Amino acid sequence: HAGRYESSLVLEADPESVRRDELARLPAVEIGLIRKLEAGARSFREAGAELGYCGDPARASAEEGRELVERLADMIVVSVREALTWTVVWIATALAFSAFVYFGYEHHWLGLGLEPDPVDRSAAYPDGRVNDARSALLKFLTGYIVELSLSADNVFVMAMLFSYFAIPRMYQHRVLFWGILGALAMRGAMIAIGARLVAEFAWILPLFGAVLILTAAKMAFMGLEHGDPGRNVIVRLMRRFLPVTNQFHGEHFFVRASTTDAGVTRTGWRGVWLLTPLVPALVMVETTDLVFAVDSIPAIFAITGDPFLVFTSNVFAILGLRSLYFALAGALHVFRYLQPALALS
Repeated sequence: HAGRYESSLVLEADPESVRRDELARLPAVEIGLIRKLEAGARSFREAGAELGYCGDPARASAEEGRELVERLADMIVVSVREALTWTVVWIATALAFSAFVYFGYEHHWLGLGLEPDPVDRSAAYPDGRVNDARSALLKFLTGYIVELSLSADNVFVMAMLFSYFAIPRMYQHRVLFWGILGALAMRGAMIAIGARLVAEFAWILPLFGAVLILTAAKMAFMGLEHGDPGRNVIVRLMRRFLPVTNQFHGEHFFVRASTTDAGVTRTGWRGVWLLTPLVPALVMVETTDLVFAVDSIPAIFAITGDPFLVFTSNVFAILGLRSLYFALAGALHVFRYLQPALALS
């Protein structure tokens, strides 16, 4: 896959020091490939050919280099231009799906538009008003815009996490891919529970409103600081009780430790399966998305209690999150007023 390696280091006071740490945790042959990409090589295969499939003869054999290049050849190194293109594609896909929402509720496909919306309660409709095609379309688009706007704050946190764990940009897309799948599963479960609560208990909506007010206050007064990921209890427990290596091994989340693996911190783990640095990063992406879901899901329930509209608007907002990250991560410092704007909205 043609593309140039770009540093993942953002929101850092001294990015060059983290850059050195990032490269220090890569195999020598991989560093050689990255250097060639930075020098102008158009693909991993071209870089490997220029190196003779070997980054450092003293530390990596030609066979190891050849295997690495074949593994990396089709790896996605997402450029800003490509990320912006995919962001537009996902937005267009959501807009196209809105047509399905309109006609689905118009003709009651899959049983849509038959159940009352508990958020639309009134004296005339004590159990909620049934969504027609127009109201369903408006609620879907409103919910999608709200969730997409709130997901922008996720970009700040993901950039900080990738910088803290020194995840090279060419591996970030893999962490985000699995992180998004996990986020879809978690949000689906939370939406199912929330929809049930909204339908059964009218007092849930004021409670969700209080959560939104607290979230707005937090975003308005806490700024961009999200804490040190290294102090997170999950990360500390993983590093203490699980076999974690501090070196990357391509895109792998797990790797079997060799007797010469310099990244193994305990000799008793020689020969066992290790977690690469991608795993703690993935766990933190999932846990932070869970925290954000507690904030964002009440926002969509203020618009509609229809589980189909709530879930699909969340799905399309999350599916575009990966491309949105790569489009904005390199320019987050420009959006200095984004969090206050989100808090006021």
